[in-house]
Formats: sequence, structure tokens, C-alpha cells
Amino acid sequence: MRQLFVLILSIALIGVTISSCNNKKKSKKRTPKVQKVQVDTVVQPVVEEPVVEETPVVEEEVEVIEENTKPQKYFIVKESFESKKNAEAFSEKLKAEGYDSRVLLCPFDYYRVTYKGFTSKKEALRVMREDRQKEGFEDVWVYIYLGL
Repeated sequence: MRQLFVLILSIALIGVTISSCNNKKKSKKRTPKVQKVQVDTVVQPVVEEPVVEETPVVEEEVEVIEENTKPQKYFIVKESFESKKNAEAFSEKLKAEGYDSRVLLCPFDYYRVTYKGFTSKKEALRVMREDRQKEGFEDVWVYIYLGL
């Protein structure tokens, strides 16, 4: 009886295994349904955004070389020199042209020659942008004086 039960159980397992293999083969042969979808393309005109130029602003502590300085914190720099003599000569040239030029000693022994000073950062940046439109002033930048 036990042998008969084992025999029937073995035949049943073999049958189940064979039938499941046949199902796998059939499922592999099935092709998936493909649905065609119409896609409408919308072409939108390319709108270029205006290029915004970043304004260079450098913050350093400085020592004012000239006396009678006004309580200004923002200066427009025209040139920088390693030599104090060259910086002072260029400052005198700017003064002769009517500018309120100053020489500022900055870290790393550079002398910044400025020609305008402001108490307002906003005003300094506005004037700098205007001055950059003038010939010979395309590279000016705002220097923030931290030594007040």
C-alpha cells in the first residue's frame, strides 16, 4: 500500500511538472499587444533670456595712503599697482583729469587707484556700470573698503 501511494504521488508530481513546463513554453510564444499612439509635436519658439553680467566685487582690508579721506566704503578701481610710486603717479594723472582719485594699500602689497567713492553699494555699482560704457573704463570694478 505504501509503495502504491508513493507511485501515485510520483506520477502526480511528474504530471504537474510537465504541465507547468508546457505553460511556460506557451507564455514565451505570446506576443505582447502593441498599441499605436499618435503624438502631436508642438514647436515653440526659442526665447533667449538676456545675459546678466556678474559684477565683480572684492572685499579686502586696506590702509588709506592719502589723508583727508571721506567716510566712503565703496570705491571704483581703475588700476592696481605693485609700486606705490606708479600708483601715486597714475592717481595724479586721474586728478588732473578731474577725478577724485585715491590710492589704497591693500593686502599682498597692492596699491589700488580709485577715482570715485560712495557710501552706498547700490550707487557704486550703478555708476560702475555707467562708467564701463566709456572708452578706457571697460575693466573698472567696485572695491569694498573694510578698514573704516
